[in-house]
Amino acid sequence: MERKNYLWGILLITIGIILLLDKIFTIGIFDTVNLWPLFILVPGLIFELSFFTSNRNPGLLVPGGF
Repeated sequence: MERKNYLWGILLITIGIILLLDKIFTIGIFDTVNLWPLFILVPGLIFELSFFTSNRNPGLLVPGGF
């Protein structure tokens, strides 16, 4: 098996354990109060990273900066 498949498996198991612990102990990690900024930050970071990893298209920095 490729190393990439192991990484995805470990990542999914870790996310599952975190979700299970959140439900059992009501920690509140995945409440909408805590997660709503991610809907703004994640797309912006994706635009910024795609600028630095691709052919340096400066048009990607404009929506990433907002």
